[in-house]
Amino acid sequence: MVNLSQRDPYWADDHLGTGKYTLGQAGCLVTAMSAMLMEKSSDGLYPDNLNAWLTTHEGYEAGDLFRFASVAPLGLWLRSLIVCPDVPAPIAGLQQALAHEWGVVVEVDFNPGGEVQPHWVLLRTLEQNSGQVMDPWLLPGEEESNLDHYMVPGWDTSKAILCAAMYNKKESAMGGPTPKKTYVQPGLCIRK
Repeated sequence: MVNLSQRDPYWADDHLGTGKYTLGQAGCLVTAMSAMLMEKSSDGLYPDNLNAWLTTHEGYEAGDLFRFASVAPLGLWLRSLIVCPDVPAPIAGLQQALAHEWGVVVEVDFNPGGEVQPHWVLLRTLEQNSGQVMDPWLLPGEEESNLDHYMVPGWDTSKAILCAAMYNKKESAMGGPTPKKTYVQPGLCIRK
């Protein structure tokens, strides 16, 4: 399994797309996608190279808004984007995607219990009350994180997951058509 950090000194100061934020500040989604690509596709790229590729291949909208479907030329098809900040996340569907060896990135609250601080992580395993993730905020050498790190007492994983993007290597009978345009504002996950 690949573990990458958005704060790795090799790319932390690179600007995200053509926006004002750096990978170190707001590159959690790009870093998680980079790790997924390295695991699931023959066209894996480190975060700095993926960022450069996204910048020159319409992977961003308006400078630094990530287009989820943009990584299809790199071998990953967006099968489903589930936005669920106010309803429980579909745990069974996410477990099924993981069982089929799909890649799944999920948005969580970086510091749960207060104002939501959106943060993207790569999902490795998932149970009703736990799961393992690769957290792009962690520096090289730090251990992987548990999904329960993003939960307050009384929550389960369906409450902790605010959004999920599921990818597979090729089109299959599972899932619907690939959405044409879907975006996220990476500037929301800035850490200082």
